[in-house]
Amino acid sequence: MVTSVAIDAGVKPSADAANTAVTRSHPRQGKKLPAKSVGRKRQSAALPFPPPEIDPVLALVLKNSDLVAALDQETLQVRSLTAGSYDLLIDGRKIGSFTADQLASGINLATMETPMLEQARLVAFDTEKVIFWNRSVSKSSVVPRLPSSLATAQALADAYPIAVGRQRADAQPLTHHYDLVLASPAPRAID
Repeated sequence: MVTSVAIDAGVKPSADAANTAVTRSHPRQGKKLPAKSVGRKRQSAALPFPPPEIDPVLALVLKNSDLVAALDQETLQVRSLTAGSYDLLIDGRKIGSFTADQLASGINLATMETPMLEQARLVAFDTEKVIFWNRSVSKSSVVPRLPSSLATAQALADAYPIAVGRQRADAQPLTHHYDLVLASPAPRAID
């Protein structure tokens, strides 16, 4: 589980969360939301798994395994919503549209293009750099100690703490603003 959030948007709104902190928020200053909206702030302690951009082997593994179900759950469940279709916005960006029933059952944000997935990709990129520098330093230690190789080894050694610092900074938890806006109410039954 990456995170789990269950919100009851009923008469007495409440939220239960695991591996994340959720607070009720008001519309951000300068941002007007329709009256039929639910707003929350959230800071998660973990990030979703960022699969490589294009990798047919990994795509096949993900399709035919329980990897996502077992390791990549970032669930959002919102109960007690008026029937209709809702737009989910994270940090002001539309992530998708969902029915009240889909939201009541729960959706997995880990598989969607969210700011959290973007952050996870950035951390993965930083990690690849750190691994590259580790390998480069290991290779340079077996190279004969010529002045040019010593300069290269020193440059790599100097770059390593910078790369690790960037990796750690990019992995810090961020606060995200979630807005759930009623996009279209369910059609009324005709008597």
